[in-house]
Amino acid sequence: MTPVRIAMVGCGAIAELGHLPGAAVAPDVEVTVLIDRDEARARAMADRFGIAHVETDIARAADHAEAAIVALPPHLHRPAAETLFAAGLHVLMEKPLATSVADSDAMIAAAAKADRVLAVAMMRRFARSARYLKALIASDMLGPIRRYHAASGAADAWPSRSPFTFDAAQAGGGALISNGCHDVDLMLWLLGPIDTLAFRSDSDARMEGNCVLECRMRSGAEAIIEVSRTCTLSNEIRIEGERGVVIAPLMGEAITLLPHGASADLLPDVAPPPLQYAETMAAQLADFAAAVRGERAPIADGGTGRDMIALVERCYAEAKPLAFPWDVPVKIAVSA
Repeated sequence: MTPVRIAMVGCGAIAELGHLPGAAVAPDVEVTVLIDRDEARARAMADRFGIAHVETDIARAADHAEAAIVALPPHLHRPAAETLFAAGLHVLMEKPLATSVADSDAMIAAAAKADRVLAVAMMRRFARSARYLKALIASDMLGPIRRYHAASGAADAWPSRSPFTFDAAQAGGGALISNGCHDVDLMLWLLGPIDTLAFRSDSDARMEGNCVLECRMRSGAEAIIEVSRTCTLSNEIRIEGERGVVIAPLMGEAITLLPHGASADLLPDVAPPPLQYAETMAAQLADFAAAVRGERAPIADGGTGRDMIALVERCYAEAKPLAFPWDVPVKIAVSA
């Protein structure tokens, strides 16, 4: 099978640490050109990964490829996608799909008009732990889901090469959309649509470093997502069903499954296998390639990305302050 020829648009950290290592072990795709305004960085990465061509203009993508991965700051996603669709390329858009529902809708419409694939890089769906959770819930082995809790925080350790995440206009918001978009997406993917929500944030300017989202799902399950850029949290998902509990890393290779009434203390203390990050990225690329070849729709398409953005927009619109110890009123005795 001939690999799908891919243009890598944007040579930041996710390209260097995620997409390009994934493509190196994915027989379904071949990255044929790197496109970045920083030509020297693009050439250095091209030499490192054995990529033949470097360009500084996105309009040259169609000269070398039939599809593109876009890894630019989110406020540039819509114009990049519209340019690529007009040139006849399929697009895998790095998360979040856009900074607004309006831009998401415009990108979906542009893809439909061009009859091209629009996929969004919600790569945690391709981790073994997430795929197992999806199968486990679908099997009804846990029974009706009662509670869902995801805690995501690593003090923003990602080695970004751009400051866009600290600008709400460029990123679309703070920790929720930049870091927590994966967590929101997994919740929707695993549990279905929500009914009601409460969102608390430590910023009234959409630049939150910490936030909590509490949802009542239409299924009746209670769901909580905690996201932090300043604290290292458990980075786990815990799902409690009527028949048992499952605990899984946000993205990993192993899960813990406990029947109702059992304790985790009974399990052997065995370190989980290391995350196969490149292989997870390769699985996402294989899914995109299959969609480009017309074999099936992508696991995460434009509608998936729009649903996540719609929930994030609702959270920001309904945000309440996140309580901190220093916000508690202190009574000070005043002498007469």
